[in-house]
Amino acid sequence: GQTTLAKPKTARQDYSRIFRSYVFWILIVGILLCNLPQSIMMSQLALILAENGASGKDASIMISALAGGTVIGRLVSGVALDRFPAPLVATIGLALSGLGLLVIASGMDSRPALFLSVLTFGMSIGAESDVIAYLVVRNFGVKIYSSVHSILATSTAIAAVLGSVLLSLAISHYGQYWQ
Repeated sequence: GQTTLAKPKTARQDYSRIFRSYVFWILIVGILLCNLPQSIMMSQLALILAENGASGKDASIMISALAGGTVIGRLVSGVALDRFPAPLVATIGLALSGLGLLVIASGMDSRPALFLSVLTFGMSIGAESDVIAYLVVRNFGVKIYSSVHSILATSTAIAAVLGSVLLSLAISHYGQYWQ
């Protein structure tokens, strides 16, 4: 017998489904908020650490903690997503960046506190990729996975740009990273 292929849906139908989904809007807002400070940490980390009293060798070690934290976050979130509810893993994984930034902004400028702050921020960056991919496939399936994921990845870039603009405005107004 002859096999007939089902007519593929149009991109318009896919995007209509995506944009009508409350899960999509929760994901995109969460990603935007979580990634606003990412450009600050990626481009200004050495300066922030120096402003907190860590420079030279100490700052280099702490910056290495960002990369190490990213690897740890990827591995731990992958294991956690296989064993625990995704919303719990997402909440904990993405809250780590806020925790790390809070400690840096708090004025706790001991070397261990700064190191752990940078490490937790890196862990959050690592967890984010796994969490996003997992939540997209679980909520939208594989047929429109790439469409949804590409929008969310783009929102990460948009958040980085917005974060850079906000950083520039804050520094021009206050003359430092925090007041």
